Order: sequence, then structure tokens, then C-alpha cells
Amino acid sequence: MRRILVLAAFTLGLTAAAGAALFGWPPRAQPAPAVVPVGGDRLTLPAPKAGHARPLVVVLADNAATETTDFAIPYGVLKESGAADVVSVSLRPGPVQLQMALKVATDQTAAQFDTAHPEGADLVIVPYLAKPDVAAVSAWLRGQYAKGATLMSICAGAENLAEAGLLDGRRAATHWHFIDRLEKTYPRTVWVRDRRYVQDGRIISTTGVSASVPASLAIVEAIGGRPLAAATAARLGA
Repeated sequence: MRRILVLAAFTLGLTAAAGAALFGWPPRAQPAPAVVPVGGDRLTLPAPKAGHARPLVVVLADNAATETTDFAIPYGVLKESGAADVVSVSLRPGPVQLQMALKVATDQTAAQFDTAHPEGADLVIVPYLAKPDVAAVSAWLRGQYAKGATLMSICAGAENLAEAGLLDGRRAATHWHFIDRLEKTYPRTVWVRDRRYVQDGRIISTTGVSASVPASLAIVEAIGGRPLAAATAARLGA
């Protein structure tokens, strides 16, 4: 998986460079928010399942089309932290097409993962999979949730959770470009516009591309505490 780690580091560099170019660096100090939402910015995860020495995290991919940063950033951040056992999983054998031009090979297929871990993952990270109506995606996500996994969508990956029926009656965040359409398509979800990431029970969702870094670090903090998250962020320049 060295290629994915290199890709994640490259993507982090692009994110930082883009922020510097667009907004200047270092960033100007911002005033504190007038209202702090209940729960603050902390994420929580259940204890690892029986037999897991530490959390088992799956980063899911669809072979046909998976968003590059949504996939590479969580994988790279969590792998770098050492807080969890991280596995990349694709629906089918063969290479995964990352939008737009890159291809990667995952560790396992969904069938191989299910055979190796019938108890399921502790956390499943769902990038934007560009074909949200694929029945196999929805079925596998519902199966992992039924086994007790926490599910976390990155950016427009919230559409994949919504299509699986896992956001009905919940609060969720997504990329600003998608939110108006998703409000109409999935009206049983309360779409949140003012949070970088939102947790509702065992469902976590994030906003746009830039949210993948802080949300991944928040997962590191939930697993290993703030010092580990801070040390990981420092190594990554985040």
C-alpha cells in the first residue's frame, strides 16, 4: 500500500498548497464563534470489537469511480497515526479508478474482507463513490452497520449513505455543491450546513474536500487521544 501512502502525502501537499495560494499563509487569526454547537468538535467511537486489539478501519472504494482525496486522505492520516489497523477494500477484484486519472490496487475485495472478518469493521470510511445507486454498495454498507460498525462519509460520500437508507431521520453534512439536490432527493435527512463534520450516533458525515484532514484527525483523537492526534498533525503539516 506504499502507493496509497505516497498518494495521500501528495494530496495533503496539494491541499496545503491550494490553501496557501487561495487564502494566504499563515492564516489570519479568526474570532471565536459566538455559539459552540453541543458536542463541540469531538468525535466518539465505540470500543473495538472483541478480538480487535485496536480499531479495524475500512476505507471503501468502488472500482469504477472513487474520489481521490476522499479515499487517500483518511487512509494516509489513519495509517500514519498508527492508531488503527487500516484496510482498503474495493467492491470487486481489479484496479480502482480514482477520479480522474489515477488507479490503485486495494488490500482486499469486500468478499475477501467479509471472509477474513465476519464480525465486521469497527469503522467504515465512505468516500464519494460516483454511482450511489449501486445495489452492492448499499447492501454492504447496511451489512457493516448491522454488525455494529460506525460509518463515516467523506464529502459527497454522504449520498452513498443516504442511498443505503442509513441517513433517514439523522443529521448529516455533505459538500455544499450537493446539498440542495440531496435535500430534495433524501428529505428524511436533516442536512446541516454550518458544521465541518457531524456525528449522529454511529453515523459521521463531513462537508467538502478540505474536511477530510480535520475529520480524520478527529478520528485519531477519538481512538488515541489529543496528543496522538496533535503529533500526527504535526508530522503531516496539518
